[in-house]
Amino acid sequence: MVTDAEGFFEVAGRLAGTYEVRPDAPGVPALAVEVPAGGCVEASPAAVETARLQGTVLTAAGEPSPGTEVTLITAAEPSDRERTKTDETGLFVFPEVPATGYLVAVNPDGPLFPWDPPHPALYHSGAGEASGATPVTVAAGTTTTLGALVLGEPLGTRTIRGRVAWADGRPLGNCSVGIGRPGRSGTRLGAELDSDGRFEASVFLDGTYLVDASHYEGYERNGFAEVQVEPGGEDVAIELLLAPVAD
Repeated sequence: MVTDAEGFFEVAGRLAGTYEVRPDAPGVPALAVEVPAGGCVEASPAAVETARLQGTVLTAAGEPSPGTEVTLITAAEPSDRERTKTDETGLFVFPEVPATGYLVAVNPDGPLFPWDPPHPALYHSGAGEASGATPVTVAAGTTTTLGALVLGEPLGTRTIRGRVAWADGRPLGNCSVGIGRPGRSGTRLGAELDSDGRFEASVFLDGTYLVDASHYEGYERNGFAEVQVEPGGEDVAIELLLAPVAD
């Protein structure tokens, strides 16, 4: 919804339940509201004083790293995140953030797929994991400038390749393949099949990946494989066999 000229908004309908009102405006925190059955409730999120947080990202060679995504994580609520990218000088700026504690990171969840920066996770103070990072507390009305975040050497990639077929070995067309990490269902890499049902995809990190295939006619993922990518290891080849989709 969009507020009017005086900042008011209204939603009508059968809305009994708990909601979060999250304004898309700097310095205005979300507000939780409980709507009673058959009743109304007022929700008026209010702005708080904000601060400015900035810093630079450098490559392992000490050069500016332009276009690198930096994530600002609220220390008390790690799911509350804001992102920005560095400019041509490697500078990043969060111009208006609530005055609280933050973790600042590049690739906080690790680089998994080709669209991620190909570097290990890095937090302010040089830690590779959130547990070792030093929170940064900003005060309202001030500008906090961090020391440079120096990226590690770019990671090499591994290739997961495979073939999707029916249980009798026939190649499978009209199918999609997804590759992701356990517990990261919202982040998956899609791979296309060729005429023989073969696919390949590149990943950065070692560890366990889940590969699934689904036939469009069935609209269900009915082929699964768990793949272990070893440190310094070779590319991984797998085969997914799908059972026929029931009528």
